[in-house]
Amino acid sequence: MTRTASILANLIVLALAGLAAILHTTHADAYYRAVQEDQVLEWATFWAFAGAALLYGLTALRQIRLRTPLPWFALGVSLFCLFVAMEEISWGQRVLGYRPPDYFLEQNFQQELNVHNVFSTDLRKLVLKSIIVGFGVVLPGL
Repeated sequence: MTRTASILANLIVLALAGLAAILHTTHADAYYRAVQEDQVLEWATFWAFAGAALLYGLTALRQIRLRTPLPWFALGVSLFCLFVAMEEISWGQRVLGYRPPDYFLEQNFQQELNVHNVFSTDLRKLVLKSIIVGFGVVLPGL
């Protein structure tokens, strides 16, 4: 990814975060509706991670063809982004209309086929913070 594309991507994320903060402050009901299941925020998150999965997957394939060192990093990021995208839409449960296995109905408070709602909120926050620090601070520092 070029430097310009990276800067643009970060500016888009900051602009969206700013718009969300303004919406939350000025139109709390609209904000609340936007962050519910199957609404704009969930689908935007899905498409962002799906797009990132595709781009990193293509990057990994190109690196493998060119025999560059560490092509597995891009592949790993691609698989991680694909996992997050599919978790966001509960692996297509509502889109395809299937019933999740009994384990998820019993263990997941939303009764959806996703792993992230099976674990406690504290554990989910710890994992998210670890990912942010690892990919946002430690890895760029290396």
